[in-house]
Amino acid sequence: CVCVCVCVCVCVLIMSRSTDTASLQVLETGLFNIKKGARIVLCGAISQYDKKATEMKGPRNLGELIVKGASMQGFIVMDFAPFFREAAVELAKLYAEGRIVVKHDIVEGFENLPNALCRLLAGKNVGKQLCRL
Repeated sequence: CVCVCVCVCVCVLIMSRSTDTASLQVLETGLFNIKKGARIVLCGAISQYDKKATEMKGPRNLGELIVKGASMQGFIVMDFAPFFREAAVELAKLYAEGRIVVKHDIVEGFENLPNALCRLLAGKNVGKQLCRL
């Protein structure tokens, strides 16, 4: 179910399912703490987007996947476009029930917009990075 995939991407803690949405450090830490048979979803690598190919970094502990019998797979959200409406209904229900909590990292003022972007690219924000104008 696409809703399960989307909810996995909402999770921050890495135990039996994981996602690296912003930070290489989060992925590396998670790899050391994954459970046997874990399935890790990769749905972005924003901390690498502003880097040249020669500057990009990857996790140093991929061997943990072997030791734990885990798998890691890329997730392209547009592959699930036919299920967006169904997922939106289910996620709205979970949000209304308080089972999904949305966090925002708000920077104040237009002059701080570059700083907000830098925080986003460096993985220093918590939740959705916003700039209040």
